[in-house]
Amino acid sequence: MKKLLSAAWGGIKIASTVFVISSFFVALSSEEGVFASTSGMLRLCISTFAIGLGFGIPSLIYETELSMPVKVLVHMGIGCAVMIAAAIVNGWARVENGGILVSLAIIAGQVAIAFIIWFIQYRSAKKLASEMNSRLKSEK
Repeated sequence: MKKLLSAAWGGIKIASTVFVISSFFVALSSEEGVFASTSGMLRLCISTFAIGLGFGIPSLIYETELSMPVKVLVHMGIGCAVMIAAAIVNGWARVENGGILVSLAIIAGQVAIAFIIWFIQYRSAKKLASEMNSRLKSEK
């Protein structure tokens, strides 16, 4: 249960950070009073938590004996599905706002950002594992 809560919280922290940074730029480019209403902001926060959980909880798959490609497919597949659902529900990728190609480009951008974040986390974990292995070898 502790691992589940830790994974969930880790996902929410990353999603919230991305939300705040992206909100900054959206707010800068929006007209006065257009960015978010009270109910709109609540919906965005709930969506951010859902995205965080969608990426955080499935990250527990990395503690299994499955192959790395399967782990990445499960983790990122679930996370990206939740993120795309949130994009559709919140109108982040509306066809009416510029056509299907614009909507697909927005979704592709979101998926690309998700994979960039995954890659940064992966490299960090791999470096830590390498350092731990080096320390264990030097202690022998």
